[in-house]
Amino acid sequence: MSQTPDLSIAMIFYNEEKNAAGAIEKLATTGGLKIPDYEIIAVDNGSIDSTAKILKTIAEKNPHVKIATVAKNVGYGFGATTGLANCSGRYIGYIDGDGQFDPESTVMAYKKMCAENLDVCKAYRIIREYDFTRKFLSFGFNILLQFMFGVSCHDINGKPKIMRREVFESLMLKSKDWFIDSEIILKSTELGYKLGDVPTTYKKRGEGKSSVRIGTALEFAKNIITYRIFKKTW
Repeated sequence: MSQTPDLSIAMIFYNEEKNAAGAIEKLATTGGLKIPDYEIIAVDNGSIDSTAKILKTIAEKNPHVKIATVAKNVGYGFGATTGLANCSGRYIGYIDGDGQFDPESTVMAYKKMCAENLDVCKAYRIIREYDFTRKFLSFGFNILLQFMFGVSCHDINGKPKIMRREVFESLMLKSKDWFIDSEIILKSTELGYKLGDVPTTYKKRGEGKSSVRIGTALEFAKNIITYRIFKKTW
């Protein structure tokens, strides 16, 4: 692998001992076949199970995989920004480590960025293999954001999200929780960056439990109001 890879993707893991190996393997295989040079930053986001050990073993065997460690979990957003800060590629991004997002969409987003000279590109879910409650909450998130900010965006929480390195540096992201996805899109829109998206399939979780709860919706609503009034995410 060259010193500066074309694409660096941070994968965020929190207690994903049953999914980590499979998720990395799928992304590594897809990236290895279709991207000239790539890097995976495996973020142990304060896991208390065997995730850290599993990631370490994978990184020792695969030179494309590097580890970033968060000592104590303080939220998804903090894990994502930690991963992005450790990415060394020209294009950098992040994706969940639970294996639910299709790794092919990462390649599609990267290639669309290059072909259309985009600043930010993300995936939007055309198929969602999860329960009605999650679908309802996701729909509500997008409607609320469009209403309050006038942002026209398919599936604001869709991943992967990929951006130019200089875009990431200019955004100065502050969110430590799930609002990180919204902060990226809102700030990118405010700064006039060129955005794009690609379709993806969001698959049913194989093992383990999702960290998304009803409390996540309340947290999200609070963050929207705080950002709308004070332009703050902390």
